[in-house]
Amino acid sequence: MIIKKFDIENFGKFSGRSIDFKPGFNLIFGNNEDGKSTLMAFTKLMFYGNLGKSTDIAKNLRKKYTPWSGASMSGSIEFESGGESFRLHKKFQKSAASDLVSVYNHDKGEKIDLPPSQEIGQVFLDMDLGEFERSFFIENFGGFSSDASGDSLAMRIANLSVSGDESISQSSVMARISAALEELVSKSQKKGLLVEARERIETLKHELSDLNEQTKNQLSLMTEISELKTEITTLEQSIEAIDLKNKVEAAKKDLKRLSALAENLQHREELLKTLHIWNDDIASLKAKTQLLKQLLAEIPNIEHQDATKITHDDYRKALVLENELSSLEKDKQIIDGRFKALVNALSEALNAEKKKTRRKNIIGSVLLSIFFGVGIGMFFISQYIPWLCLSGLSAVAWLGLILKKHKRYYEKRVDSASKEYEDCIRQLSFFSESLINETPEQIQAIFQEKLSRCLSDFDELLKMFGCNNFEEFKTKAAENFGRAETIKSANQLKEKFTHSISQFAAVSSFEEANKFFEEICSTLKLFEETEEKISVMTDLSGFDSSVYDNIESQISYLSEFIENSKPVDVKDQDVDALKAQLTKKRQLLGELQSRTTPPSTSEDDILIQLSEASEYEKELSDRYKALSLASKTLEDAISEMNKGLGSLLNKKTGEYLSKISGKKYSDVLVSRNLEVEARSSLADGYHQWKHLSSGAIDKIYFALRLAAADIIVEKSNPLPLFLDDILTQYDNESCKNALSFLNEYLKKSGSVSQIFFFTCHKHISEAVKEIISDYNEIIL
Repeated sequence: MIIKKFDIENFGKFSGRSIDFKPGFNLIFGNNEDGKSTLMAFTKLMFYGNLGKSTDIAKNLRKKYTPWSGASMSGSIEFESGGESFRLHKKFQKSAASDLVSVYNHDKGEKIDLPPSQEIGQVFLDMDLGEFERSFFIENFGGFSSDASGDSLAMRIANLSVSGDESISQSSVMARISAALEELVSKSQKKGLLVEARERIETLKHELSDLNEQTKNQLSLMTEISELKTEITTLEQSIEAIDLKNKVEAAKKDLKRLSALAENLQHREELLKTLHIWNDDIASLKAKTQLLKQLLAEIPNIEHQDATKITHDDYRKALVLENELSSLEKDKQIIDGRFKALVNALSEALNAEKKKTRRKNIIGSVLLSIFFGVGIGMFFISQYIPWLCLSGLSAVAWLGLILKKHKRYYEKRVDSASKEYEDCIRQLSFFSESLINETPEQIQAIFQEKLSRCLSDFDELLKMFGCNNFEEFKTKAAENFGRAETIKSANQLKEKFTHSISQFAAVSSFEEANKFFEEICSTLKLFEETEEKISVMTDLSGFDSSVYDNIESQISYLSEFIENSKPVDVKDQDVDALKAQLTKKRQLLGELQSRTTPPSTSEDDILIQLSEASEYEKELSDRYKALSLASKTLEDAISEMNKGLGSLLNKKTGEYLSKISGKKYSDVLVSRNLEVEARSSLADGYHQWKHLSSGAIDKIYFALRLAAADIIVEKSNPLPLFLDDILTQYDNESCKNALSFLNEYLKKSGSVSQIFFFTCHKHISEAVKEIISDYNEIIL
């Protein structure tokens, strides 16, 4: 067979890729991930679609190389077999049975009908998948199974007789079967996998019984825990509901405060905009306003100055005397009215107290005499009538209490009159602390002296300017003042005031300026009052001034919180008491849970393990019976093996190994169980493959597989040989020896038509180009 071309429509990373091959040596080079393994898998799946149904994607080539695009895997191979050209096309489905396969014979121009029970590789390569993987399809080494069962190639090789070494093969196989039997059941019948499996079943049965008893004992405890958890959940929900209710109430209060604060802040901003229109600096505006107030206050003062004949001092003196007379007039009303009444009331109270004192002295003397007489009489009477003595004493005590009560009454009366008298004195305009110690007569004398002096001074001042009263004095003063000068000064001040106001707004008269000034003052006052409100609200609410910057977002947040929070209507309860109750119940829950002993496994797990253990025990039991039968059968069968091909296999393997190893190893023995021993040309004796290096083992099994391939296709058409990086463990010299051998083997061997040599190593690729004279290079 000669493979001419791969047309890969969709497979793994390849899509729409064509690769042409030639007879002889085909070098396929690519780095890791470039697709070498993909091409090997494509070859295997095209000839052998039934590769098993492993769930492991790494072992299931159908799943592993499904394109990521989701397209269906498909492709074709053009090859020559028996002197005719064929084209194999396959569209992969979920299984080999459902794959869409077609084979065309180009020379005859017809479609080939394939046997339904055979793979394409069985038809055109004349071997099944196992034979192909162990001869012409070399992906790795160490996979040449020594277990001959179920493997047609291994069976064919195992049937080869080994010249002069047959007894070693027989004893080895029998020893393995005996060891397998003892692994299941020891000679003492007390150890082994089968014995352990049966003991495992008994153990699981006991565990199941113990689990049922434990579950029964824990049921009541778990019920109690469940009820307690329900109570805890109820308490937690109640606490959360109360907390939510409190949070909503607090949010409502904060929202009300923030809304009011926001209104005042908005009002302040509006006022601030108005004030900024008049002046950019509020502090400067306030200062200018104070200056304007002073200027405005000076205008009426100048208009009411005294006439030139009446000096300012005279006018101020008249004003003082007028005010003093007004105060003395009020004092006169107090003295003539309330003062006199209080003096009379105090006098009456003092007189009554004096009379009470004199009466008390008289009554005290009489009582003393009576008490003395009564005491003597009682002394004698008590000898005969004791109760009469007690009555007398009670009467005397009662009389003493009455006298004490009267004394307190008169004392309170005098204190009350004295306090009202002092309050009255304090209302007088000329009051001083020393006035309290003066007698009513002295106080009246002082008042009369002040009144007389003030009237005399006032009359003297009026007569000085020829006036009969104060109103005439003021009129005359106004008439005699330099009125023109006063008006001029007032007008100048008005003009100055109007000019000052014009910096804020266009005004044409003093009245407009005064009106606009009042508006400025009113706005400033309102601004200050608003700022004061904001400050008070901020302090009382506990807000920080930073709240001003995001007050709208906070109001929105609180509104959404109140709107979205639907507090449950809960009774007013003591949250601390509920939390204390919750803590106790949680502690009780912890105690109950500590008493629980949860099972390490469930009943279902034990039942599953018991089922698996029973199946495993049956499997081991069946295996034990089969091995017992195989021991006898194999012993009979070994003696009938054909010895003819055994020597041929040893000869070819030794020949190929000598060339591959550079004549380091020349003689090889291959036993019936495919165990290999090799003898070095530099030393005596054979060495079992297990004692050799990994590189030597690779060389031995490579030689063995090529020898097997030669034997298999000795009487049929040569086949392509697929080699996937088989020289990775070779040193440079061994690599060159192996490549030289392959070059010679390809030319002389009639078993191999092509070699597909895959590698990702640059030095191996360069060695191929150096040693192989005729090669076809394919770069992935």
